[in-house]
Amino acid sequence: MTSPPRRRLTEEFLLRFSALREATKYEPRRLLHFYSQSANIKEASDALFWFMVRTQLEWRIDHGKRIHVGLPDHFRAHYADFKQHWREAINDVSGIRGALNIELPEEYLAKPIERVAPKPTEPPDYGFDVEFDPRIHNAGQVMDAGIGYLADKAEDDGNDDYIRNLCRIAVEGSDYLASVIGIDFTAASERFRRIPVTIVPGHIAPGNGPGTLAALLDEAILAYVVGAPNAAIAMCRAVLERLLKVHYGRGEIGDKDLNDLIDFCARNHAWVKGRKKPLHDLRRLANRALHTSSVGSKLSSNDEEILISAFGNLKFLIEKAPAGRK
Repeated sequence: MTSPPRRRLTEEFLLRFSALREATKYEPRRLLHFYSQSANIKEASDALFWFMVRTQLEWRIDHGKRIHVGLPDHFRAHYADFKQHWREAINDVSGIRGALNIELPEEYLAKPIERVAPKPTEPPDYGFDVEFDPRIHNAGQVMDAGIGYLADKAEDDGNDDYIRNLCRIAVEGSDYLASVIGIDFTAASERFRRIPVTIVPGHIAPGNGPGTLAALLDEAILAYVVGAPNAAIAMCRAVLERLLKVHYGRGEIGDKDLNDLIDFCARNHAWVKGRKKPLHDLRRLANRALHTSSVGSKLSSNDEEILISAFGNLKFLIEKAPAGRK
């Protein structure tokens, strides 16, 4: 359900979104007011609405992998515009008016278009929900519920030996992952939700093969999610250093250490200057994690916020990076 988006889907999104923007003269308010009067607007809005429903593109982008590479150059900017200014209007007219054939009252049409805040996680309603929804469900909690059901089946004398053994071994395997290997899927799922989605421009990393900047960032995310914060900190530092040297320093900085590298790039790039303090916070945290014992396997709340902030700042600097040497 949340497999990575194929390039073809993102290209089709751009074509359909462009058709809607042209039909409404680039004004989402016109979509609300003229949906019923303009065949062009209605056709373009309905086509984009049902495309998003059919392909689940938004789920794949926002709730699948945290790093996307190889997408069209202009996809990130247009997708952000879609989410911020158009999505709710499209859902209102093509979803409510079109699919349900319900007219919206005039006072509703006059309301500002607002973005819907993400929902906190909650347990599924197993009598109603038919699939896992990463927007509101915690994958670890769902797995725990399933394992609890298997535990009951393992002790049910009404089942044959094969079913009881299968259930018992599955439960013991889950316990082994948690108690011996040390993976807490509920905590991992919550940590995953805190990581922002990064759409990597083609000039930064055309792919995500071994050694690419996208691969380094993916390793940092995985380390944080599975509960290895010191590894995540070290990998974030490595991503930052390579990003600044190659794409912001453009090879003009020689062998400067990360401290001087941040200062150099901040003097030459406003986007780095605006994030100079949190970047130095990451550098200092990485120094402590690598060279002292003051950063333990469980981060303090302040250190964890520095790390989460680092993921957000790396996302911003990657997506805004000028074209440089790969």
